[in-house]
Amino acid sequence: MRKVLLFIASALLAGCAYTKIETQRLPAANAQQPFNNLFVFSAGKQLGLVKEMEKALGEEFAARGVSVQMGTTHLPYDATPDAVYAKASELPVEGLLIIAEESMDVETSETAGYWVAGTKDTPGYWVPAQTTQTFKGLFSAQLYSTRVKGNFEKVWLAEIDSSASAYGGPREIFKDVGRKVVSKLAEDGMIVDNKPKK
Repeated sequence: MRKVLLFIASALLAGCAYTKIETQRLPAANAQQPFNNLFVFSAGKQLGLVKEMEKALGEEFAARGVSVQMGTTHLPYDATPDAVYAKASELPVEGLLIIAEESMDVETSETAGYWVAGTKDTPGYWVPAQTTQTFKGLFSAQLYSTRVKGNFEKVWLAEIDSSASAYGGPREIFKDVGRKVVSKLAEDGMIVDNKPKK
């Protein structure tokens, strides 16, 4: 029974990420109306992770009624900043959102094994030592207005810390960062938000 409970607890950890976002609306944002459509470029070090983030971003933006064009639809996932700005200038969008992976590290910790004493009804048992890994990612996000063609005016920026257990790993971090960035943009009044309130 205890092994079953430990398995359930481990399964609950799978797919969980903790993400903290610090944001700043820049003075230029005060003159901007919430954005209805964006070009979104996720700058990551692996294509599979970028696609995970784009999928999460697309779902969250769609739920709020924001039209988006994703970076990998138009550019290689490792495109240069100049290529990203050039493509944003060509597209019929009001803004450019760039989310960049700054770093991804793994922290390992160990828990010593211990003995659980038995009772009169159950025997005692040994809980073996455990090694756990936590993935930690650092990201940045910047939103630019492209309403005046040829002029990229930065209106919003964010620093993002995210972590996940080895069960979820970097994929869960990328998905969670995508979801949380959209929520934070809506919370800060930077995008339209037609998502039904619960």
